[in-house]
Amino acid sequence: MEALAASTQGSADTHRLSLAAQPEALETLGAWLAQLKDACGLSADLAYRLELVLTEAVTNVIEHGAAAAERGDGPAPAKSIVLACVCEAGVLKAEIEDDGPAFDPTARPEISLPDSLEHATPGGLGVFLVRHYTTAMDYRRERGRNVLSLAFAKEAAARPGSSTEQPA
Repeated sequence: MEALAASTQGSADTHRLSLAAQPEALETLGAWLAQLKDACGLSADLAYRLELVLTEAVTNVIEHGAAAAERGDGPAPAKSIVLACVCEAGVLKAEIEDDGPAFDPTARPEISLPDSLEHATPGGLGVFLVRHYTTAMDYRRERGRNVLSLAFAKEAAARPGSSTEQPA
């Protein structure tokens, strides 16, 4: 695993992190995100949204690929995850790349939230949360790898749902 690695591209800094697709990687991800917050001068709101979304995405790569492989009904799980974040004026762009089974979250249908806790079932809200807390989400399969590109408005008012409100 590598620590916060930065490279400059024009006026924006690109920060990269390589992780083994293991549960222990989530601790490294958390530390990297804290460093990224300081390096890019992220607001508390943006840091919260970024941490929630990237932790959800990385957790899904680790857990869902491994679960399918353990059941014997899926290909081998991901071995590596690479994250890249670019801090630009007004927007933060993030990219998550992994070598796990193909999964296009943009193809998942929109869901309706239950009207009460008694009608709710655990799980299944990850893609919903990613959509809620980002301004753009794009997926492609490239060289046998999943590549998920995300954009986050730096100002909460610039995105639907604004701030860190709970999804409606």
